[in-house]
Amino acid sequence: MKKLFLILLVLNVAACSLPAGTPTPAMSLPTPTFVPSMTPFAPPQGEVTLAPSITPVATEELGVWDMPYSIPSLRRRTYDSRTWEINSVQDGGEITYASFTYPSDGLNIYGRMSIPAGEGPFPVIIAIHGYNPIESYSTPDYAIDEFDGLVREGYIVIHPNLRNYPPSDEGDNLYRVGMSIDVLNLLEVVKAQAGQEGALAKADSTRLGLWAHSMGGEIALRALTISPDVDAALLYAPLGGDTLQNSRLLYQLTPISPFDEEINTPQAQLTGIAPMYYFVNIPPTTAIRLFHGSDDGIVPVTVSVTTCDLLKGLGKNIECTFVPDQGHTFRSSYSPTYRAEMYAFYETYLKNAQ
Repeated sequence: MKKLFLILLVLNVAACSLPAGTPTPAMSLPTPTFVPSMTPFAPPQGEVTLAPSITPVATEELGVWDMPYSIPSLRRRTYDSRTWEINSVQDGGEITYASFTYPSDGLNIYGRMSIPAGEGPFPVIIAIHGYNPIESYSTPDYAIDEFDGLVREGYIVIHPNLRNYPPSDEGDNLYRVGMSIDVLNLLEVVKAQAGQEGALAKADSTRLGLWAHSMGGEIALRALTISPDVDAALLYAPLGGDTLQNSRLLYQLTPISPFDEEINTPQAQLTGIAPMYYFVNIPPTTAIRLFHGSDDGIVPVTVSVTTCDLLKGLGKNIECTFVPDQGHTFRSSYSPTYRAEMYAFYETYLKNAQ
């Protein structure tokens, strides 16, 4: 079984409400100029079921405000920013590494953080890992160099081990909602602790970004429909906003609970849970960059084609690159180009965010 994941670090938590109102229509934002070394791959339209008919849900009429796992209920609740516990600190010279534990809805979530040398303040990127069967899980390392590269570019990078991935605690995670809550709590921790004495003293609470791979893509998209605080989100071979489709893909990888329960969920309930119905709530100031390989055997590239179509149709600031001959991770000649474009994206929309 392929590992789909990342690494993992994180912080802690205290109550803070996130606005539930729908933002104003998307405004035009400047698009960074990238110079890819390869011609972007465009999946044939005949192979893709786009979703132009999907529109924002009138949640008040659907009665999903109090439905468990629904995005309206997640938008209405509060999130935690209590003080986290620093477990260890390692001074690596140009990069300082810290491990920590933070509370998320009664669970202890473990993470690691990488901090650049210098005075700061530095923008913060939360890295959201992908799926891997928990019984065979070990901290994956395929993005360590990638994250260290971001740190050297002047970002604090935080990697949480989301719930159910050791040594974090186990907890409810139907539809990836529990993990989404872990990320939303972590955002509140960063906002509350940035600039304060401690491990986040060099962090800038006004410049927050996400990086998400595979399963982390759905988690990031859900978080973007709830929190107004993310300036830039990079999605790498991501699951999309169709929760039922995501559950089916995960069930094909590992036909176990809870995926068997999720694929039998009534559509009326999924309408409240799936992020794609709430993409309209993504703030017009949030920039999104998506990369997906044409030969991805884990998450089909058509998933991201639909994500791009929906977000562009709503006027959101998203740029998508479909890369030929690449799988679920970029391990070939495209990797340097991908990294260069990632750095340019974060520099434009996070480091230089207004």
